Amino acid sequence: MREYFRQERLSFRYIPAFWLARLLFVVMIILLPTAQMFLMLMAAVFSYGFRFETEAESLIPLTDEEIKRMRLTRCHMIWLRYLIVGFVGILLGYLLPDSIIIRGGMYGSPAILGAFFALQMVAIYETLLERAEGITGGKKIYTPFRYVFCSLPTVILFVYAFRGLEFRKKTAFFMNGATWIHAGILLAATALLAIYCVKLYSEWKIRDFAPNAEKETRAAKKEKRE
Repeated sequence: MREYFRQERLSFRYIPAFWLARLLFVVMIILLPTAQMFLMLMAAVFSYGFRFETEAESLIPLTDEEIKRMRLTRCHMIWLRYLIVGFVGILLGYLLPDSIIIRGGMYGSPAILGAFFALQMVAIYETLLERAEGITGGKKIYTPFRYVFCSLPTVILFVYAFRGLEFRKKTAFFMNGATWIHAGILLAATALLAIYCVKLYSEWKIRDFAPNAEKETRAAKKEKRE
């Protein structure tokens, strides 16, 4: 954790634009809580890799476990920051309903909003975890397991997120019918995505450099013809 805060201090010191980017993100989350899911997903793609690192630091030899622990700590700290800012945005949306904060349709049902927020935060964690694994040389493998436990919950997340936007004139579909049904769907999607995150982490390995076999085969054939 101390290493994370050290990197943050260095980033803010040598790249002052981070202050503006961080402030803009917080302000948008608070003023647009109904769109915070979209903002967080976009920011999560870049937040993990945006840090200051000297050339000397990149040459320090680390074990696989040290690399994983360092990257996972960064994931957790970024996720915790998003969790706090997101919760504050939703809380202010409830406390200040007549302010400049733009609220979404989900504010009419606290149970649905709570279940959606849980799914949203698991989706953010999954994005950060895949980002960390991708930097270590990982590669997404699309399997039936991924489609059921990752793609399906993501689709559900986006369906509810788009239908809950404030500017839509029609009443969102989740406001019609039993609240527990929609909350149950969101929580079930949360459980599926959480299982995917557990599997993703358990299979996370630091991969050594592996040459592209297909390119090597083509190069060998070309050399043979010549």
